[in-house]
Amino acid sequence: MSDIIRMAGEAVELQAAAGDRKAPRRWTAKAYNGGPLKLNGFADPVVVDLAGLTFPARPVAANLFHDETKLVGHIDGHENSGRELVLSGPVSGTGPAAVEFMGNHDNGFEWQASIEARPLTAMEYVPAGKQVSANGRTFSGPVLVARKTELSGIAFLPRGADENTQVSLAATRKTTMTTSTETTDILTAERARVQTINAKCDTAPAIVAEQLAHRLGELRATAVNDGWSLDRLDAELVRCERDAYLRREFLASAPKGPSIHASNSDAGEQLLQAAFCRTLGLDVERHFKPEVLEACDAARLRGVGLHHLLLRAAASAGVQEQTLRASNLRDVLQAAFSTHTITTLLTTTGNKLLADGFDAVEAVWREISRIRSVENFKSYTSYRLNASLVYEELGPGGEIKHGTASQESWTIRAKTYARMMSLTREDIINDDLSAFDDLRNRLGRGAALKLNNEFWKAFLNNSAFFTSGRANLLTGAGSALDADGLAAAEKAFMELADEDGHPLGITPALILVPSDLAVVARQLYVSQERRDTTADTEYLVANIWQNRFKPLVSAYLNKVAYTGYSTTAWYLLADPRNLPVMEVAFLNGQQSPMVETADADFNTLGIDMRGVYDFGIAQAEWRAGVKSAGA
Repeated sequence: MSDIIRMAGEAVELQAAAGDRKAPRRWTAKAYNGGPLKLNGFADPVVVDLAGLTFPARPVAANLFHDETKLVGHIDGHENSGRELVLSGPVSGTGPAAVEFMGNHDNGFEWQASIEARPLTAMEYVPAGKQVSANGRTFSGPVLVARKTELSGIAFLPRGADENTQVSLAATRKTTMTTSTETTDILTAERARVQTINAKCDTAPAIVAEQLAHRLGELRATAVNDGWSLDRLDAELVRCERDAYLRREFLASAPKGPSIHASNSDAGEQLLQAAFCRTLGLDVERHFKPEVLEACDAARLRGVGLHHLLLRAAASAGVQEQTLRASNLRDVLQAAFSTHTITTLLTTTGNKLLADGFDAVEAVWREISRIRSVENFKSYTSYRLNASLVYEELGPGGEIKHGTASQESWTIRAKTYARMMSLTREDIINDDLSAFDDLRNRLGRGAALKLNNEFWKAFLNNSAFFTSGRANLLTGAGSALDADGLAAAEKAFMELADEDGHPLGITPALILVPSDLAVVARQLYVSQERRDTTADTEYLVANIWQNRFKPLVSAYLNKVAYTGYSTTAWYLLADPRNLPVMEVAFLNGQQSPMVETADADFNTLGIDMRGVYDFGIAQAEWRAGVKSAGA
């Protein structure tokens, strides 16, 4: 962390120099009394633990108004009792700021002090109902405790202060605050951020440095140059550690290729990739720009197979093609995978094949779910709908009340799913590209099938989610899918309310049905008329449900392999953008699996590929739908 905590303290005392009139006068300030601070941008008070406050070896400047150009002096003494902090130092400045500081004091003006402390670690959060000890006192939550900080400056201000004084937590960049003309020390903050990034990368798990040294170096450089937050760096290091363990699983003692996620910017590689994808029968118009395909035709690149790609990659490593053709396959593979070209080309092509297989599988889950991105594999909590966020009239005092979270919640956590496949020595020598269909099916379709399996397993196990007590379950003959059953379900949905009994203000938008009810759902959606063939019966001709609720058909709803399956049950659901009945989380927002490629283990002559998919699933808002049992 590189933010600056500014803490207003007590009055500043200025004394004459003892014994030597030529020596600079000294100041003393009771800077912090160890209590809770109200900081801008934080809903909860902050306590700085004086036991963890350190002082840099370099002199710390004292200035006016947090303006580094208005030097007053510096700090050369401190008394930290663990309960309060007192600072002192000489008025060593010789400019107008020092003169103003002393002159105002001598005329009876009482200066106040505001110190800056830079947190070195993440703050400790203490929730309501819990207590924490610091500075010889006990504080009740909610409160944040900065356990390790470093003193980075002190300023003299005309604003009076005590324990209730409003102070600021400045950003890492120079920012003007509303309470006073305060600016952040950019160089100090940036230096601290870079030092922390380097420390985190230097102490990364040994397996990361061993398996992914190249990526770790890129990560370090990107985090420094692109201004990453430390939370984002932590999330990327978690992903690196997971990838390192998966990589070690199948690389073992094989030669290590370079980073598998590097971009392919070389035009020649794009042409080879396009030609290779054509040989595989991939829909190249979908994946390549027209100019690439035209260049591929002009170069007469036809029938480019795997063996050809390996020879080209090995040749680019500096080995003569004639030598390679006379060598055994192990030498070709080692030479090819020593280059960036073959790893990137096979990985990129594999991802295109994987996407073809992945996209071919049913994706109804996407239409009834809220998609969210998570940065790591921790559990994330969301709170169900209540009325606490409804606006309230502003009282005479102008206080805006905080909304409170619902007592009902759900948690979601991303997990890693993976599958491996191999191209054998025989596949490579025979240039048998039908083996890549396995990539399309096992790694592409396999990932989509796994997501569907986990999703519908969670959705259908809903006996405690849709219940009569919650008024979102209809049973009996009147719950069958027809015009009357649809009317009953809509009425039930519209009568659902939040915790305080207020209407949801949301209307249903979707009908989810098993394949057994697909025809009925589509007829209700598209038909303009309804006719009753019973003689001498009056009926309305118009179909009021036309284009009303979009029908979604899933083949998973009636499968006996899932707890809660049914051939008659159907669901009336809200648009997930308004209120989601399900939630799906993806690590770093990656909604499709990724394929990775490497030379196989030494004992297996060939090429290994793996698909990796990180996602999590949870039932979300039960007020987002009504289940009709249909029987």
